[in-house]
Amino acid sequence: MTTVQDIRKSLDRQLDRWEAVAAAFEAQLELTREEAAARLELQQERLEEAGRRLSDAMERTADFAEDSKATMKTAFEQLQLQMTLGGMDTRDAYEKRKEGIEKGIAAFEAQLDKTVQSRDAAISQVMDDLKKEFVRAADSLRAEADAMAAQYSKARSSAEDLWQRERAEFGNQVEEFREHLESQRQTATEQLETFQKDFLEGAQKMQDAFTRLFR
Repeated sequence: MTTVQDIRKSLDRQLDRWEAVAAAFEAQLELTREEAAARLELQQERLEEAGRRLSDAMERTADFAEDSKATMKTAFEQLQLQMTLGGMDTRDAYEKRKEGIEKGIAAFEAQLDKTVQSRDAAISQVMDDLKKEFVRAADSLRAEADAMAAQYSKARSSAEDLWQRERAEFGNQVEEFREHLESQRQTATEQLETFQKDFLEGAQKMQDAFTRLFR
């Protein structure tokens, strides 16, 4: 059965993650704090739904022991609890919420890989698909939580100017990488690996620039 980290390391998942980062920065810079908070809450609801589907799938499957089902149910409840910590009124409250999101996701994923194991190929495929759905939702929520820092930055106007300069180039990189991914996925050539490395380095530099502005 595929682990969460295996899923997150895949090229498709990495590309999806950076697209989520770009979309989150764009949205958060244009929204009011109330609108941004509502967007974050929506992503939390999507993550909860993905986690609930995982827990429900285990509950319906005789392949998993009752103690394993109970463990995952508890882990899911802890994830829900962690995401209610903190708030959005102040920077400190936001940081507490962000920390809760990070801790909740990390703990749930760790328990997921430890608990959800199956020797049945069909069940493994179903659970892998649900894991991928959860990872996608988790990465999108993390992107929103990171970008939410824009709402508390005194340098917000500067951030908007920076985003306008960077967004077009970043979007072109994403599209170009996707085209290369589709055409060269099967061969995993050295050229593709180099392109991937350059893309990820460029994307990370953009995220780091925003992080510095929002301190």
